Amino acid sequence: FPTKQSLPGVVFYDNACKLQRHIMAQDDHYFDDCWLPVDAFHMRTKHKESDKFCGQWCNPAAIPGLITNNGKWAFNSSAAEMTNAWFGGFQSIIREMREERYDFFLDEIIKQHNQITLKELSKNQEPWWIPNLLE
Repeated sequence: FPTKQSLPGVVFYDNACKLQRHIMAQDDHYFDDCWLPVDAFHMRTKHKESDKFCGQWCNPAAIPGLITNNGKWAFNSSAAEMTNAWFGGFQSIIREMREERYDFFLDEIIKQHNQITLKELSKNQEPWWIPNLLE
C-alpha cells in the first residue's frame, strides 16, 4: 500500500500482534486508520488468554462489522489465509514477473483452480452458484 489512502480498513495478517508491537515501538503512524487483526483461529489457538496485547490490539472480534448481528463471522479469515498459503506456492514462478503478467497468471491459475474445485464438489454434491448480478 504505497499511500495511506490506498490502505484498506482491515488487513488480516497472521502475525499482526508482532507487527503491531513493532509499529508501536517504532512510533510509526502509517497504519493508524487501519485495523490489523490476526486470523480468528490464531486468536483462539496461538495465545493464552493472559496475552492482553493481542487481545486488545489484534482481536478480530473487536472490529465493527466483522461479526454479523446473528453472531457469525462476516469474513472467513481462515479461508483467506489458506488461499494466501496456496498463492505462496507460486512465489518462485511469479517473483520477477511484471505486473501485467502477474495479474494474468494469477487470474488464469485461479480460474483453473476453481474449475478443478467445482469438478470435485460436483462429484459429491451440487455446488451453490452465486448469481451474476452484473448481467
